[in-house]
Amino acid sequence: EKAVNVINEDNGLILNLPKCEIKSCAAIYSDGLSCLGSVLGGPEAQVNYLKNKINDLVHTMNKLKKISKQNSYILFRYCVNSKLNHLTRTLLPSATKSQWERLNRNNIRFIKHLAEVKKLKRTSIKIIQLPLGMGGFGIFNFTQISLAGYKASRKICKSLKNPNMKLKSQKDYFHKLTYVKNNNFIATLSKTERCELADNSGAIAKRFHRLLPL
Repeated sequence: EKAVNVINEDNGLILNLPKCEIKSCAAIYSDGLSCLGSVLGGPEAQVNYLKNKINDLVHTMNKLKKISKQNSYILFRYCVNSKLNHLTRTLLPSATKSQWERLNRNNIRFIKHLAEVKKLKRTSIKIIQLPLGMGGFGIFNFTQISLAGYKASRKICKSLKNPNMKLKSQKDYFHKLTYVKNNNFIATLSKTERCELADNSGAIAKRFHRLLPL
């Protein structure tokens, strides 16, 4: 009650207590607090939050398996696959790594369903996880981008504190953190495979990836 009175006096904010939930810092750390599409809290709270989000995505993937494969791929690629991107910038990579790996496995399992194959080579999986511009399928490797996204987010926060630091977008930081790794992988491929990636990154192939037949 004292805290509420201070808020009311200092900011003129009148709180409707029956509609409010008051949590201690300790409770937020242990249980988590959903806020602006992410969660505030300790490692365990972050893991539980992400686990529930991934469960929802897996449920959606199972529904997509019931429609045509091309429609299913397009909806997966542009809706499901990118739905948790924002969480890579706010959740601790060290705490949530196992859950991001779990999401990767489910994504690859979904792609195998579309391709009607039981197994995919490790190289094939890495190619699938390359950006469209590099000839891949644009299916994210969340273990990789969670680390890059979190680092990019921290750098932007630091740049806000330093008025002399030139502000860059998270996309710029993310590109810098992942571009070299992807190029190093491409360099290990055979000449034939690199030519195929070049074809995949062309204008016609990109249009195919974006085509949703009616």
